[in-house]
Amino acid sequence: MYCKIIDPRTHGKQAYQNTGSVVRTINYLVKEAKKDGHEPQFFTVTQDGIGADEIKQAIDRNSKGLRKEQAKFYSLVISPNARELDVIGNDLEKLKAYTRARMEHYAQNFALPAGKRLQSADLVWGAILHQERTYRGTDQAVIAGSAKVGERREGLQTHVHILVSARDATRKITLNPQGPKKRFDMIEWQNSGPAHFAQQFGPPDLAGQLRTFGFPTVNELRNGVKEAIARAQQRRQRERAESSAGEQRRSQHIADRVGEMNQRLAPEQRLETDRITQIGQQRSYDKTFYSRLARLEQRVEAGVPVDNAYFLLRTGREREEASTIGRGMGALLRQIVQNERDINRYRTQDIGERHNRDKGEIDLY
Repeated sequence: MYCKIIDPRTHGKQAYQNTGSVVRTINYLVKEAKKDGHEPQFFTVTQDGIGADEIKQAIDRNSKGLRKEQAKFYSLVISPNARELDVIGNDLEKLKAYTRARMEHYAQNFALPAGKRLQSADLVWGAILHQERTYRGTDQAVIAGSAKVGERREGLQTHVHILVSARDATRKITLNPQGPKKRFDMIEWQNSGPAHFAQQFGPPDLAGQLRTFGFPTVNELRNGVKEAIARAQQRRQRERAESSAGEQRRSQHIADRVGEMNQRLAPEQRLETDRITQIGQQRSYDKTFYSRLARLEQRVEAGVPVDNAYFLLRTGREREEASTIGRGMGALLRQIVQNERDINRYRTQDIGERHNRDKGEIDLY
């Protein structure tokens, strides 16, 4: 929501000069409204369908008492963005209601002596709706060459022009929104537009903004999320099915290989398919497992005993017994060395001075 006060000194259009009659400005706004193909009509705080002449007379009559160089009226603009217009369905009546609420806030924003506050009914103002905009020479699209000056802008462009007298309806109070901040906080009035819109119509739906820039709408995003979840569930089901099928294929493949080996083995040496499959599962059927299985098959084909088949598949080592014997031999050697040390110690203690004997007395055994 863009709200502003047009400064005729910087805006560059003579139509907004406000130190004289409001006639020139009204004629310009009426001319622009006719470009929309609609009958130009003004509205006020309480009335709709007011003619341009009535607004001219009301504002010009209310300027009595102001000096020649003083502003006689001010031009305000209320310009919703595309998503805000989308929220209200570009409903002109809702936009009028919003304009009346903004003018109520405009009146109350003036800080008067003794804490007095004005209401919109204390002002003299009229507003007109425009539903089109055209490109100006300073617009980026014109500078970039993608649009021409005077060319109609695309999308929803509805906005409101307001003409408000520089005096209250009693002609006793001069109202200058461009004066000191302590008298009228223009920045606050401009920036509060979006919050007032949200209070009146609810927060703007993201859909309008997304559509404006070509992004998916909220519903499209929501539906997209649902579709993504459904696709993820289908993918997980497919992966589980494929995993199950893969597991069955692997189990059957191992069973076939074990069956071929068992045909070559004596009954007492035959292998259990379930045990070998379990070892494969524990190793996630990695390359090492299949490499060890191939080694086992080579041994079977060569007629080598396979008493250590499961140990070979689990560890890759040939024999568990060899490791046990090695550990046992090491322990035995350590025990022999220890025993030899003990014998030598005892022998050394056999020849020596006996306790509680006279020095020099030696026992021989």
